[in-house]
Amino acid sequence: MNIKHILVKTFILFSLPLLIFSCKAKSLEEMGITFNMISFDALTFNMGQEKRPTILSSYRISAEPISADLYNKVMKTSFTDEDFTPSWNDAITFCNELNKLAGLKSAYNENSCDFTATGYRLPTEAEWEAASFSSSFTALQGTKEWCYDTFANTTGSLQINPSGIAGGNQKVVKAKGAPTERQALQPEASESKCLFRICQSGSAWGQDTQEQENAYMQKLYEEARQKFAPLTNMVKVQGGTFSMGTAEGSSAPIHTVTVSSFEIGSKEVSVKLYKEVMGRSLNEFSSGEDCPVDGISWYQAVVFCNKLSSMLGLTPCYKLSGSSNTDEWGALPYATIEETSYGDTEAASYMNVIGDTKKWDTITCDFTASGYRLPTEAEWEFAARGGINDDKTKYSGSDKLEEAVICDATWFHKFTPVSGQKKPNSLGIYDMSGSAWEWCWDWFANYTNQSQENPTGPQTGNSRVRRGGSVFDQVDSTDYDVFSRNSYEPVYSSNSTWPFSKAGIFGFRIARSIDR
Repeated sequence: MNIKHILVKTFILFSLPLLIFSCKAKSLEEMGITFNMISFDALTFNMGQEKRPTILSSYRISAEPISADLYNKVMKTSFTDEDFTPSWNDAITFCNELNKLAGLKSAYNENSCDFTATGYRLPTEAEWEAASFSSSFTALQGTKEWCYDTFANTTGSLQINPSGIAGGNQKVVKAKGAPTERQALQPEASESKCLFRICQSGSAWGQDTQEQENAYMQKLYEEARQKFAPLTNMVKVQGGTFSMGTAEGSSAPIHTVTVSSFEIGSKEVSVKLYKEVMGRSLNEFSSGEDCPVDGISWYQAVVFCNKLSSMLGLTPCYKLSGSSNTDEWGALPYATIEETSYGDTEAASYMNVIGDTKKWDTITCDFTASGYRLPTEAEWEFAARGGINDDKTKYSGSDKLEEAVICDATWFHKFTPVSGQKKPNSLGIYDMSGSAWEWCWDWFANYTNQSQENPTGPQTGNSRVRRGGSVFDQVDSTDYDVFSRNSYEPVYSSNSTWPFSKAGIFGFRIARSIDR
């Protein structure tokens, strides 16, 4: 072999890989495959007829549906515009083939879609709908278009980069003329004027929604604060030291207690506020939305506090089995009372408890959390006495029963009266004497004469403290006194049959730590 043949052969051997590489590196444009893409940064919009809040990562979507001509160039077919009826399966195959030609990582594997892949794919229903409101988004008259999602019923909760459910046998189809409407078709279906367009995830897909989510949640919190501020009616109580209890009875002995500053509701939780948070009211006796909610067990009051805290973007105080999400706590324990002619004390033996109270009695409270909670017994009494003002009155706000107390004498066993109709104490707090009994955090136990700072009661017990008396108490009842204390099992509520309901109306007011 002469030198000429060697050089020629060497040239061919070295140039062949270059020719192959050149073919592979050929761009889509050079192959005559072109399409316009519209780009969107991460966004938030209200999706569907239900206006579901939806957050999307950045993405690009083709301005027009894939035409028969473009489909033919990629798939080496020969459809006309009239007979081009691609199925969902055809659209997926097209995307995979286009990605091969473009040298991009395919988004599709056998059963799912990798939305972080660089390749072309079908838009999700949410991406399609958000893009459809753009003036650059065009569609053929009367056409429908495939989306990636499996068809399923929708919900109204916040969704981030939704892509449909796993499984199912129908895919979503959308139409430009009615972007919020949706249809379902089998993925193998080929229908006239049912087309598709392609989409591509942004480089930070799935990682660029945090700012949108934070802004959305802040908006919700601000709306909630404006809505709930006039209903929670919080009053700041400056911390201080006071003499708690009295010389005789269950409230003895008098002992020195110091509490940190806190907030407490100027009124008991109303029917309206309870319904706004819980979606329903359990009132048996109340006659209006401005009345204190009644028929509330201690457990229900705790659940309410955590739910209200979450709605306002605050850290819930209560946890059960390590979780502050009340939806994970299981069934709420409750009690039913068999009808009996005995008095309240004897009737207690007729109470039938339903549910796992042992589990629920392990609820813990983080008093440093920003959320709402029940007041401790010490906080309750300090607030009832007027805090550092030390009103030195028998009842909260006055020495005169008729001025400060909603009781049998003033309301004649009518339904629960509207809150705030009597004289408040010096802190502007209403109805801490009479109206409805109010749950406190503490397990009931006898006092000691030792000084205490921010006491929260014993770790365990049989009954929780309740304070203030109720409209069902008699005129001469000592339950209305600012130092008087009582207790009931936390499962108990006043939604019970006579005569046990004579134990009074069970409500509560809320508190928040601000100096712990």
